[in-house]
Amino acid sequence: MGKFVLFLITLIILMVALLLGGLFFDKASQIPTIKDGWFGRGKKKPVDESVVPFTVNITDDVLKDLQTRLENVRLSEDLENVKFQYGFQVKYMKEVLDYWKNNYSWRESEEILNQFSHFKTNIEGIDVHFIHVKPKRSTGKATRALLLTHGWPGSVFEFYKLLPMLTDPISHGGSEEDAFEVICPSIPGYGFSEAAHQPGMNTLAVGRIFVKLMARLGHESFYLQGGDWGAIISIIIAQAYPDVEGGLESSEYLVLYTKANPFALNDSPVGLAAYIMEKFGAWTNLELHLNSIDGAITEKFTLDELLTNVMIYWTTGSIGSSVRLYKESLAGHEEVEAWESVQVTVPTSLAAFPNDIYLVPRAIAEVRFKNIVQYSMMPRGGHFAALEEPRLLADDLIAFVKIVENK
Repeated sequence: MGKFVLFLITLIILMVALLLGGLFFDKASQIPTIKDGWFGRGKKKPVDESVVPFTVNITDDVLKDLQTRLENVRLSEDLENVKFQYGFQVKYMKEVLDYWKNNYSWRESEEILNQFSHFKTNIEGIDVHFIHVKPKRSTGKATRALLLTHGWPGSVFEFYKLLPMLTDPISHGGSEEDAFEVICPSIPGYGFSEAAHQPGMNTLAVGRIFVKLMARLGHESFYLQGGDWGAIISIIIAQAYPDVEGGLESSEYLVLYTKANPFALNDSPVGLAAYIMEKFGAWTNLELHLNSIDGAITEKFTLDELLTNVMIYWTTGSIGSSVRLYKESLAGHEEVEAWESVQVTVPTSLAAFPNDIYLVPRAIAEVRFKNIVQYSMMPRGGHFAALEEPRLLADDLIAFVKIVENK
């Protein structure tokens, strides 16, 4: 009976989706007007468009302040006989805290982060940070450009396992023809990208800024890949600028709305760590997460990896500006809503990871994406696919591009 009810619910959802698709996605040609923006301080003025190298190097004062806060943390008491059903367990947080204070090294993480080339450039009044990695070996042919976009509560660090597979495929069992030139920007207000000083930094604005970034780097055509907000931003680019990109690879395109108190999270490193790290457990394998003493948080990720991601938010004070993207993009803004009825017509690949927070059946996806050339049901993996299953994601992306280019 349970399976029948589940089937019935799925069938109803599919029928509703197809019906709504006929109502809202019937006129792909109605493309809204794209307006320019300004997010710098004060009135709009000319900006320096140069691209300058950037090195991750947090001051000692910031790290000393962090250590003081970690030493003076105030923890509560757990309920008895529960696991992660009631949230991050204090007992496990004590273990994380001990490791953070005594074993984790941000300076070593900086060395890891700086192994790739970082840059900043001013677009629409704010400094946009990005990683730019070119193929290790030259094939003599024009390289494919790929824009990788992270989500929340992630960062460009999510792509550090994936980047070598895409830029140096020979060292990872591939061929020279599989190589990409990869650009990984930090979403404005996330990590090392400056936050907007004016309202309106929604997914459309981010997409517009990223297209300007790619143009500034000399790329008139490029591929897109993203998950979480990265998927939404990539979709916006595919809708608004279909002539400038070669194809869209998305690991999911629905976002879970999360509220946060940026004042509290920006003031407490332990609170911030609990808030972010819990997502890496729950969104990777919810059932295992809820029924584990440690939330299965390190089942797929190391504490060093998790803390490095947390530290990117903490050292830049960007948790508040990062969650603001939800307010700007999901609160009924007409500028964003105008794109909800626009179909995606560029070649598209969707990768469904079984432990993600939501799976989208192909039939439902086809309501919006009119040119799906690849739909992959992955054997394993969750929401943070690039960090958890980089090999699967790399192979899927490479296979997708081969399909597009062999047509």
